[in-house]
Amino acid sequence: MFGRIAPIHFAYDSFAVLPPHDRSIEQAAAVLNDQRCRDREVALTGHADYMGGTLYNQALSIRRATVVVDALVAKGVDAGRLAVTALGEKSPDVADRTDDARARNRRVVMTMTQ
Repeated sequence: MFGRIAPIHFAYDSFAVLPPHDRSIEQAAAVLNDQRCRDREVALTGHADYMGGTLYNQALSIRRATVVVDALVAKGVDAGRLAVTALGEKSPDVADRTDDARARNRRVVMTMTQ
């Protein structure tokens, strides 16, 4: 049950969680609240695409990760188990510069640790 949980993707210049990703957060909360995972910590890493300035993208990726943390906490996950990291545009999932690639890079990745 360790490892990466499906990433939460965001619209351009946004940190609002939209369907179907609200359902992904519900599923992640259910896993994290499961008795077998209650002692596991979770790293939430926010990302942005390359559009906009580096500092802006860094701040946006922090906001994205924080919104996911807030949603998980609202679903009963202990905030003390959740650690936020923001990489901004530094670690793209897809290096291409197409609209689709940029959309895939606007994400929060959750990784369960031991």
